Amino acid sequence: MVTQPVKKTKAAVRKKVWMEIVAPALFNGQSLGETCLYEPQEVIGRVSTVNLSVLTRDPKKQNINVSFRATQISQGKAQTELYKYLLMSTSIRRMARRGKSKIDDSFVAISADGKRVRVKPLMITRTKVSKSLQTALRMGFRAQAIKQLRKMSVADFFKAVIMSKIQREIHDALKKVYPLGICEVRHLEVLPGEATPLPPEAAEPETPQSEGKPETPQPEEKPAEEASAE
Repeated sequence: MVTQPVKKTKAAVRKKVWMEIVAPALFNGQSLGETCLYEPQEVIGRVSTVNLSVLTRDPKKQNINVSFRATQISQGKAQTELYKYLLMSTSIRRMARRGKSKIDDSFVAISADGKRVRVKPLMITRTKVSKSLQTALRMGFRAQAIKQLRKMSVADFFKAVIMSKIQREIHDALKKVYPLGICEVRHLEVLPGEATPLPPEAAEPETPQSEGKPETPQPEEKPAEEASAE
């Protein structure tokens, strides 16, 4: 009996395509590079990290990395949003020297557009300071950052940090507590999920004041009977 030859069919070969990833409007849609993928939708959620000096053409920003997350496809390109700002650890080590106090913190604040943002400040004093003064500076930075973020969208807050506007404003506000040598944001990141935006009439936190001279105690008033007896 003659057997019929079995025809072999070639499996369809999936070809990858290249897609360009571009920065948001804050950086004028500059190219962040290209990625290779099978389907265009696979790019959604991918993260690209770039040195800030490359995007701003400013060598002073080479100690900062920024990360973008692809959110949508438009005109054949992957559009992104800025979600992380990070000061390099090597730069932090150069800032912190002997005879100075290095103050760190980490807290979550809510932006005007309802985003949860992790903020990690870095403050370095001119000389060694007490623990109580470090706490006052830490709480002062936190209060000012929460106040500013409450009035701004995440995109505007990132822009203000990249331009060092937020750092300058907080530095000036904290002069009432102690004149800092360095006041920086070392980590800024948008967290997943949304929070309920705060009402505009919500009370704003106050910046702690430095400890002044103790109040002079006032003499107690004598009762009327004792005063008349004298």
